[in-house]
Parts: sequence; C-alpha cells; structure tokens
Amino acid sequence: MSTDFIIERKVLKTVNIWPNTGQITGLPKNPRYIKDDKFEKLKQSIINDPEFLEVRELVVIPYAGDYVIIGGNMRFRACVELQIKEVPCKILPENTPVEKLKAFLMKDNIGYGSTDWDLIANEWDEDQLLDWGFDLPLSFVEPESNDSNDEFDDEEINHTSNSSGGRIMIELKSDFNKELIKAHIQEVLKDYPEASIK
Repeated sequence: MSTDFIIERKVLKTVNIWPNTGQITGLPKNPRYIKDDKFEKLKQSIINDPEFLEVRELVVIPYAGDYVIIGGNMRFRACVELQIKEVPCKILPENTPVEKLKAFLMKDNIGYGSTDWDLIANEWDEDQLLDWGFDLPLSFVEPESNDSNDEFDDEEINHTSNSSGGRIMIELKSDFNKELIKAHIQEVLKDYPEASIK
C-alpha cells in the first residue's frame, strides 16, 4: 500500500456519520439491505458482544464536514437503533478515488471462501449459529419414526431406516427458484455417487 494512503482510526459520534445514499458523486448507494429478523439478530449480536465493533470498525470517508460509510452500513443502523452514541471507525483519506471507494464497498460485502457444511453440521451448534444470524441453507432432519413422515412412502422410509446412510431434507418456504436450487444440488452431488435426490 502506498505511503500516502494513510488510514486513521478514530471513535466518531454517530450524529456525524451518514449511511451511503449515493451522495458522493460516482459512488452508487449501498446495495445491501437487511430484513427484520436478521436485523434483530444483528442488534442482539452487538448487545452480546460489543467488543466486536472494535474488531470490525465502520469504514468511512470524510464528506461535507461529516463522514459517509463505505463499509458497515447495517452495523451503523443497528448502533443507531441501540442508541449507541459513538462507534470506532477507520477513516479513509478524503482524496481516495471514487473507483477505489466502489471497490472497497463491494469487496466489504463479498464472502470469498466456501463453507465446509460437514464441519458446520458436526462441530457447531445449530441454535447458536441461528442466534448469531448465520444462514443455514440446509436443515439436517432425522425422521422421527416410520409412520410420522407422510411425505415418503413406506418403501423409501424403510430403505432409509435400514441403511447406514442418512437423509437431508431441504425445506423451501416457496417454489421460487426451486428448479435452480435442485440443479445446483444435482451438480454438487456429481462428486458423491452414493447420494441421490428423491
């Protein structure tokens, strides 16, 4: 990183910080949003672990005598609702090119890695993960008994209960993207010939 790109760390008053609404010329407004349930979990997360704000400060840039958020718009909104008056921030230089701001904004919201779902299923507590706001796309459901699951015929249930394998049930709240999701799963299952979709 160049020596003229100096990032200052400072605690700022929330009244001097503004969400990115597109007010900086050439920088589109923040494309991220958060739904009610997730937002409540984010607020609870800040209440439970306020130290995390020290670890993941807001990223801001000076603008019109105040600051505009480049990274951390949702955390900021949660802090405001929790009536937190000051938050730790990393302040980008005022002369940061808009193209770099755009890159920072998008890169801050990209998850580059992949999740090891086997590790999640076997070594993490599902309830804790859900409380922390972690998205679990799969529900690992064991059938309670042969006659309690009306969705499968007896042959399928007996086969499942007598085999050494297991069953993963994916529950969709709507049919939206059902075929796309199924296609993605079929693609993944190509690496696991012992698995199939029923």
